[in-house]
Amino acid sequence: MALERIKLHVLYIYEGPPAGIFPDEEKQPMVKHIVLFKLKERAEGASRADNARLAKARLEELRGKIPGLLELAVGLNPDPNDPSYDLALDSTFESSAALAAYQVHPEHQAVADFIGRVRESRTVADYHVPEAAVRSAADLAGADPSRGGEASAPGASGRPWTQGDVLGTSRAFQESRVLLTGAELDLFTLLAPAPMTAPDIAGRIGADLPALTIELDALAAMGLLVKRDGAYRTRPSAAELLASGRPGSVLPMVLHNANLWGRWTGLTRAVAGPQAEKKIDEASLLSFIGGMHVIAAPLAARIVELVKPGASRRLLDVGGASGTYTLAFLAASPEMRATLFDRAPVVELARTRLRDAGVLDRVTLVPGDFYSDALPGGHDLVFVSAIIHQNNPVQNLDLFRKAFAALEPGGRIVVRDHVLSPDRTAPLSGALFAVNMLAVYSGGNSYTLAEIADALTQAGFGQVRQIHPDAHMDGLVEAYKPR
Repeated sequence: MALERIKLHVLYIYEGPPAGIFPDEEKQPMVKHIVLFKLKERAEGASRADNARLAKARLEELRGKIPGLLELAVGLNPDPNDPSYDLALDSTFESSAALAAYQVHPEHQAVADFIGRVRESRTVADYHVPEAAVRSAADLAGADPSRGGEASAPGASGRPWTQGDVLGTSRAFQESRVLLTGAELDLFTLLAPAPMTAPDIAGRIGADLPALTIELDALAAMGLLVKRDGAYRTRPSAAELLASGRPGSVLPMVLHNANLWGRWTGLTRAVAGPQAEKKIDEASLLSFIGGMHVIAAPLAARIVELVKPGASRRLLDVGGASGTYTLAFLAASPEMRATLFDRAPVVELARTRLRDAGVLDRVTLVPGDFYSDALPGGHDLVFVSAIIHQNNPVQNLDLFRKAFAALEPGGRIVVRDHVLSPDRTAPLSGALFAVNMLAVYSGGNSYTLAEIADALTQAGFGQVRQIHPDAHMDGLVEAYKPR
């Protein structure tokens, strides 16, 4: 969302709208809620820019979670030297009552608590606005109404593509697949009349309960279902479109798209022929490790800053891949030495990267499999990054026990991964990743803080706490081995 859109709405407030835009407000109860935030230079162990990005991500996760929230867009100030505001929230509610309910909603309260700790000041503007004016403002700002008011896509609009655009487009199939599975199971029709619990739904349709629960939580995270007190119900606006028998239902077309899924999966073969499949299989390991580096590289320095390695001198990077985080820790702590533990082929990829970076003499490379081998000992900091989601709870407990044994007394473990909300529906990226694990690994999942803390405690750790909230697999949980 461009900041010009915010300026447009503020102009309406203080200078008045163009003639004929706003009729009698009492007849048009929709409410605009606009907030401009100025953030502290540093807070919660992170910079102003990093906290702005995190606040944006967490606000955007509110989409589809709060009844009556019709539209939400968040923009960052593109000029880091501008002393005015860092972050702009532009939201639309169906009524004043919906706005009041939003203010006390637990999902909003959780985000507001974080922003309250990192902001220096804020400015709020609320006003009634007819639906026509909302659409007019969106059009003037270059928004695409079919995408919920978000700015039009890069390329076609002249906006340059970003890494986020490309990665977001590449994984857009995840939400599509979750929707299609919900339609194929006819969940939206089943849950339209009244709420049902996951066991009741599983019994009704004969589904696997753990897998069904992950699917239901993802649909709730997307805003298609509402989850309250462990029961699920189709959101009324979604029921009108996705429940069978409704006059405006598009369910038949959605099911047709589901039938096309397999054919689209074969697109590469259709274009390049069967020889393409062998090349893809041979490159799968390299592409996975390379992909992990692409994702980790922009985050690594900030994650290390949040971890605060301090006086730690012996790092064990479990499943350290090609060394992205090892490099970041060594850059932040010149006195630190590291052990990188991963499978033998991956260790050789790390050797090349670490040698090229000039730090190979500070790293011990240990090939192994953390499922079957003990972890090397003698460390005061163990970093477990993006691993626990591929494990079932028993495997995570075993991994944490091995990390406990690898630490000296008083040493610390830091786990980086998705950390789901207690109801398992936020952040959206974490709920979708649970579906990804369901499809890719046997027993993999995204976990809540309580589940992670319970496993760490069973492994012998104490002082468990979350040191950074999760927005995009940047949740951080730490624990200590007693002295």
